Amino acid sequence: MSKCLKIILEGDFFSNDIRELVIQFFPDYIIKKESKDKADLRITVIRKKSWVNSTVARNGKVVEKFTELTGQNDRRQIKTLVYKTLSEFTGKELKWGTMTGIRPARIAHGKLVEGKKKTLVAYEIQREYGTDNIRTEDLIKIAGLEIERLYPLDKNKIQLYINIPFCPTRCNYCSFITRDAKADSSELEKYLGNLFVEISKVGDFMSQNNFKIESAYIGGGTPGILNCSSTTRLLEKIREKMPVQGVIEYTFEAGRPDTVTEDKLNILKHFGIDRISVNPQSLNEKTLKTIGRSHSADDFYKAYELARKVGFKTINCDMIMGLEGESSADMIRTAESLIALNPENITVHSLSVKKSSYLKNSIYKDNLFNDLEENEAAEDIYRMLKSKSYNPYYIYRQKYTVNNGENIGFSKKGHEGYYNLAIMSDKRSIVGLGAGSTGKIYFPDTDRFERMETVKNIDLYNKNIESIAIEKIKQIKSLTNNIDMI
Repeated sequence: MSKCLKIILEGDFFSNDIRELVIQFFPDYIIKKESKDKADLRITVIRKKSWVNSTVARNGKVVEKFTELTGQNDRRQIKTLVYKTLSEFTGKELKWGTMTGIRPARIAHGKLVEGKKKTLVAYEIQREYGTDNIRTEDLIKIAGLEIERLYPLDKNKIQLYINIPFCPTRCNYCSFITRDAKADSSELEKYLGNLFVEISKVGDFMSQNNFKIESAYIGGGTPGILNCSSTTRLLEKIREKMPVQGVIEYTFEAGRPDTVTEDKLNILKHFGIDRISVNPQSLNEKTLKTIGRSHSADDFYKAYELARKVGFKTINCDMIMGLEGESSADMIRTAESLIALNPENITVHSLSVKKSSYLKNSIYKDNLFNDLEENEAAEDIYRMLKSKSYNPYYIYRQKYTVNNGENIGFSKKGHEGYYNLAIMSDKRSIVGLGAGSTGKIYFPDTDRFERMETVKNIDLYNKNIESIAIEKIKQIKSLTNNIDMI
């Protein structure tokens, strides 16, 4: 029978912050929302004007803490109080402490930009958030790399993202809006036609107004699903219309090994692609079948060798921690096998169970388990990578992540993905094209950004392509006018 808990809040709160902390300490509990529901565990937080009280109670065991609010960052004070209450009750400490944001390196970034020394930044982060030594050190290194590579800030430097929302099959953990390229081949062709319209209109505006594309990333979905002819047409259109000459980095996310051919890789190389992702996610055959991948581990090895043969500057390989049915030993074997291949980038994802995925509606319907052995396996993998000269260069965290994990990009020195650095720093504009793409317009003068969203539904994208392109141009134009978006 499932265990249940209730969170009772009295007063004005950042309720999502408290909920996220509670989930991290009690991931195997279901949170009940109705007041009449019975619960095995109760977390009560009462806020008055100048003080807060936090209580955790279960089966007669009670831990209660109190603090007076100073009026300076009440949000952090409340999170710290709740964290200390939960930590004392459970006897656990979290590696991330009270830090719950998606891009944690931003905190270290801001402190370094203020001119603070790294030792002081480390002290402040641990005092304010309670992060452990490893997380703190990684955040400071990543922030330092962002500052080294991205400054001085320049509003005319743009990153380009192009989305191909089609896949060979749908993985059971996937929440993206994608279509089966084989079943919808005519839809894929129709989509490309409209994508070319958007590329042309937005590209013409950017070229005419002296914007420079620093890095370009073709993702999805699975861009590798495009055949050689379609791949050529897409890259020709980008080269014709977009100011991509002299880009620092040009990435093509081939993704699924079963879509990789030598002819296609040669086309990518011809058009200047210098970074490619070939992603097994796991090298356990049973896991690949379970999650709905239509390739084998051997398919991955063959695709990787083809990419190495063609001669790309940087090859990235993704793996996912926490896939259905995987043991810690399985995950470690996948990591060891990837390290043995010596790709320039290895990205380690923690499984995020999104609402629209098959997993959320089946395996993880009620909660996200907390597996100590798996957490230790993740730390072992991070240590293995660092011992082989792979260093973290970007990190982000997501909601609904199994075991409160994170996603970390590891890189050999000199091969850090520029696009990933830019997008995670929030210090560059990202222009996203294609259905389901996201981007942001960054204003350096005021250090803020406006999100750029594109409709996810492919049919609506096709139907409204003209107005979509006009809206994108309007957003980019706000940089030339130096005005806030309305």
